Amino acid sequence: MTQKNIYTLGGTVQAGTGIYLAREADDTLLELCRNGEFAYILIARQMGKSSLMMRTAERLGSEGVATVKIDLSSLGTRITQEQWYMDVVGCIEDELDLNSDAEQWWDEQERGGLSKRFMRFLEEVVLKELDSRLVIFIDEVDTAMGLDFADDFFVALRAMHNSRADIPVLSRLSFVLIGVATPGDLIKDRQRTPFNIGKRLDLNDFTESEAMPFADGLGLDIETSREVLGWILEWTNGHPYLTQKLCREVSLADPPVRGKSDVDRIVHATFFDAGSGTDSNLQFVSDMLLNPDPERYDKLEILSAYRDILRQRKPPVDGEQQPEVTYLKLAGVVKRSGKELVVRNQLYREMFDHAWIREHWPVHWIKTVPKPVWALVASLVLVAVLSFLYANAQIDIARTEKISSERDRLARLEADSLRQIAEDERRRAIEAAELAKANESRANQAAALATMARDEAERLRITAEYQARQTKISKENAEQQAAKADSARKIAEDRRQVVERFSRIALARLLTNEAQLRNQAGNDTLAVLLAAEAWRLNAENDGLLENEVYNALRQTLNVPAFAFAGGPTVLENGSQWIRKVKFHPSQEILVTAGDDAVIRIWDAETGAIMKELALHSQSVKDLIFVGNGDHLLSAGNDGQIIYWQDYLEIAAVGRVMVQKSERINAMVADDQLNRLVWLDDLGRATVATIRSGGVDSEYVVYGAGELNALALHPTENQLITADIAGKIDFWAFENGGMQHLRSLNHFDQVNSLAISSDGHFLLSGGYDKRILRWNLRDLQQAPTELLGHRSAISDLALSANDRYLASASTDRTVRLWDLENLRQHPVVLEEHTAKIWSLDLSPDGRRLISGAADRRSLLWTLPSAELRDRVCRSVQRNLTSEEWEQYIGETVLYNPTCAGSAASMEGKFSTSGR
Repeated sequence: MTQKNIYTLGGTVQAGTGIYLAREADDTLLELCRNGEFAYILIARQMGKSSLMMRTAERLGSEGVATVKIDLSSLGTRITQEQWYMDVVGCIEDELDLNSDAEQWWDEQERGGLSKRFMRFLEEVVLKELDSRLVIFIDEVDTAMGLDFADDFFVALRAMHNSRADIPVLSRLSFVLIGVATPGDLIKDRQRTPFNIGKRLDLNDFTESEAMPFADGLGLDIETSREVLGWILEWTNGHPYLTQKLCREVSLADPPVRGKSDVDRIVHATFFDAGSGTDSNLQFVSDMLLNPDPERYDKLEILSAYRDILRQRKPPVDGEQQPEVTYLKLAGVVKRSGKELVVRNQLYREMFDHAWIREHWPVHWIKTVPKPVWALVASLVLVAVLSFLYANAQIDIARTEKISSERDRLARLEADSLRQIAEDERRRAIEAAELAKANESRANQAAALATMARDEAERLRITAEYQARQTKISKENAEQQAAKADSARKIAEDRRQVVERFSRIALARLLTNEAQLRNQAGNDTLAVLLAAEAWRLNAENDGLLENEVYNALRQTLNVPAFAFAGGPTVLENGSQWIRKVKFHPSQEILVTAGDDAVIRIWDAETGAIMKELALHSQSVKDLIFVGNGDHLLSAGNDGQIIYWQDYLEIAAVGRVMVQKSERINAMVADDQLNRLVWLDDLGRATVATIRSGGVDSEYVVYGAGELNALALHPTENQLITADIAGKIDFWAFENGGMQHLRSLNHFDQVNSLAISSDGHFLLSGGYDKRILRWNLRDLQQAPTELLGHRSAISDLALSANDRYLASASTDRTVRLWDLENLRQHPVVLEEHTAKIWSLDLSPDGRRLISGAADRRSLLWTLPSAELRDRVCRSVQRNLTSEEWEQYIGETVLYNPTCAGSAASMEGKFSTSGR
């Protein structure tokens, strides 16, 4: 029974229904991988490299060896270096099904280059988790060679190979590189050592016995199938792709193939005849021959070497020292036969024949001219040039003599002309003097008449101005009297309104206090109604008591802090991660920044973007407002701290205050910006004094090297630092240095510090998922633990009254804690879909902003109007007449708190009351 569709013309055999034919290279590659050797298969396309990779990975897997297969062509070339490495790491994580969170590990390793980080990932994460040997197959390596950072990647592979003697765990790791390239192509920088490691493996064409299983798919009887396969191999010589393609075309022939001429006809129809289409393999070979990299190869030398091999007239001997020979082998058009090179098969020999070479031969006509002819031409040119120079010299002499004679004649003419001009000018000067004298007399007479006219005009003007001034004074007096009367009336009205407004505000304050007292006494219904009336009075009179009314409503309704209504407002921040969010002290605006290097300023009420500041060239890591928020500082991976003044103005300009070669991850500053401290990616804290808006001096904190978080003590002249081991240190500022005061131990890496406004409590959160609350007045007391997050703590923020704490985590949640009632479970916000890097609380505690790796900032808010609307849903009545008279009085016209409820008060009070 014959098989159908057993031929694979693209991809690997495992991807379709094709059959796999083993070759000598199968066992060779398997043995190299078993021995932990680095190997590379760098040959032409469509030779079965990927199928060999898949089959070897299957055989290694059956022996307990872990394998990873990475296709570099699937990663693309228009991505950043970090995105490319992250995709490679992601492939490794997915194929090995690691328990470790590779993305989280990668994000936390911000120091060092990306290739170094990749090496550490394999050593510290992958090989630490695996017990077995690991072989990583990297397919399509030639697609990576166009990347600017490809050299660093291949250098890293070589470094891991060379480090196996010093780092034993690396002896369990080996690589197999697969693609269309030479080892010399992998590292292009000639200042670096070439890629000189690993064992090279060649894939030969199928022999007749190896290719025999292909006969089963031809649809013919056994004997005819084998004979037809022999005719096919005469054309392809066992080339894997060409053999399978020709076999498939023969299997589809109608009527079936019976003779060698039928096979020849199919060959010409498939590959040579017009309209047959361009075969992908033939197109690849043609492109390789006609379009070599001009920086590495000469097209003429490539075609010349191929022509010599085609003619078999002293064909080049195979050797790596001849780049054009290596290139032809890489193109797949030639192969080794003994010590010499020959065209790979008859199909290539007829397609890329002498006529094809002549058609594409580069035109260099200069090289075709014999040397004796060039010598004769040079002699003739020299004689012609000397004759030309002599003739030009004679012409120049004659021209010079003629020019000199002409110049003398022109000089004489010019002298005569100048004398005549001088005489004419003298005569005109005499005439002008006489005319000027006559004009002077007439001018004197005109001046006398003008003086008389001017005097009369001035007298008339003065008279008119006096009369106009008198009229204006009369009018102004009348207007002033009317204005004074209007002003007096307006001032009286304004005073009345101000007195009334402040009396209403005072009444609203009394109602908020009374509402809280009634609430404490257990009269909840009366409490919420009084709080609702306080809200109305405040809203009608400029809202000066917004926070007091808000708290009264929240407490009387028994609404917990941060019971945010509905979902958050989403602030779209572009296509990059959000690294820092910050509320302005005024609460009216907020600021966000992240990996796209743009600082965005938002309206905190509406969530609308107001302005963008783009001066950083890399990710912005930290933002702080100085003083009352008049100034903004930003810091980032470009090593810059930028000072922004008037940052809301249209023409706002930032000034670079600090420029370092290291990345700046965090910073703190005092309110007057006299002292600035920043943390770089080397784990160092630098203290700088600021004078006239610039750095006056700076020094590194003693003993620092692995610091990860900073805070300034609010009442003491102290700096607080935390390191990756969990050690928290307190430092006193001294002239020119720091004095170490004491240490605390968090037990694991600290990512964020927060200190209360009175300096009595310190909170630390970090990698161990815990938040510790330290009593700085009694350090003998053990810290209080706040547990609940499922992953590392990334940021902490305290409310202005130090009662509430917000915590962010890489577990994608925000938790809100009541520090005075820790038995109450925290409020959990779970709207983010990726790791949260930063958060902040507004000074009034009614808003929260968070920023995350899902490229969004979320703004949570609970307006007092929302609480006011809850009042009528929680009570079933209005204030009674007695309650209104007792708590509000007759000066305010009755207005039902909840329309439609009982206890209507119409007619109780005078409608003239306000």
